[in-house]
Amino acid sequence: MTLGLSLLVTLFMDQISQVWELLLTLGAGTGLVYILRWYWWRVNAWSEVSAMGCALLASVCLRVLGHHVPMLDTQTATGFALNLIATTALTTAVWLGVTLLTPPEPAETLRAFYMRVRPAGPGWAPVAATTSVRPVPGELRRNAAFWVLGTVFVYSIMFGTGGVLFGQTRQALTFAILGVVSGALLLRGMAREPSNVADASAVQ
Repeated sequence: MTLGLSLLVTLFMDQISQVWELLLTLGAGTGLVYILRWYWWRVNAWSEVSAMGCALLASVCLRVLGHHVPMLDTQTATGFALNLIATTALTTAVWLGVTLLTPPEPAETLRAFYMRVRPAGPGWAPVAATTSVRPVPGELRRNAAFWVLGTVFVYSIMFGTGGVLFGQTRQALTFAILGVVSGALLLRGMAREPSNVADASAVQ
């Protein structure tokens, strides 16, 4: 449904930049729930469904409203920023409300997910307490470091490729170095998997 509505919306766009703006707005609205799904046991399928629907509806309505309210006009940097903030805030409020008003996933499903994935942080503590598997110490910091390195790696490829295509040697070289360094650190970090993660798989 969300995909169909998104395709319908793109029919009324005459610039590729407008499509990217819509995708950025949708991502800003739904990104938090997708991340927290791995760190909070209470997030369920309805949380994600409501986030997707609300993000699409809010972004489209705000874009239409921007034609009549100059402050929300996405053709300006300020208007686009306000659209991002408003969509994110509204979507977050909606999916949090839906999460707290709907029942969590079945206990066995949560336990199976925890035993297989070993999500980090205190958000899964109630589920972890029902198992014999303890959280991996320092895993939350490790995940955060991976997130930073992954972001640097992906954007280095994007901007480095742009530098090559447009003949910007300095930009291409700078992002090539960043890409190599961040990629090497990612590979090194993944190779050094904590030993108690392997021990957890043996418990299952």
